[in-house]
Amino acid sequence: RVDINTGENVNYREVTKWKDGSPMSDEKVDGVIYLKKGNKYIKRVYADYADVRWFGAKGDGVDKGIGNYEGDHDAINLALRTCKKVKLEKGTYIVKKPIVLNDENELLIAEDAVLQLGDAANCTLLKTVNVDYLNDGYGNITYPAGSKRYLQNIKIINNGLIEGNG
Repeated sequence: RVDINTGENVNYREVTKWKDGSPMSDEKVDGVIYLKKGNKYIKRVYADYADVRWFGAKGDGVDKGIGNYEGDHDAINLALRTCKKVKLEKGTYIVKKPIVLNDENELLIAEDAVLQLGDAANCTLLKTVNVDYLNDGYGNITYPAGSKRYLQNIKIINNGLIEGNG
């Protein structure tokens, strides 16, 4: 197979479990890393980092203007939800919605890559997932059993440029 977004040759291997060890199911198929072929599930074989271009990010530096919320953010966020380690290769990635980092995510921005907030985006460039808590309205905050209070082991390896001035 050839990746339609990068032109790279792609290999897959059969899997029965998803990244968290749970059994594979149709709901976990993302069409990029995990696919279903017949009645079997397959996973893309790759080294350390998943390339955001596999998920549809363009990195072409095109900002379609104020009021247009097209950008690379959806592809980057899908990559970060699907894979722990994600890279932005050469290019300028325009985002108009926050890039959301989760536990254990590692975002590698290559030397010749730019992560840029688009024109009039009016949002935070990078943020972490919401931490579950309850507020009783009187200033008392509690954390329900099993909820996450802190995120852990997030890394941003920035060899390129993060431009948040949009």
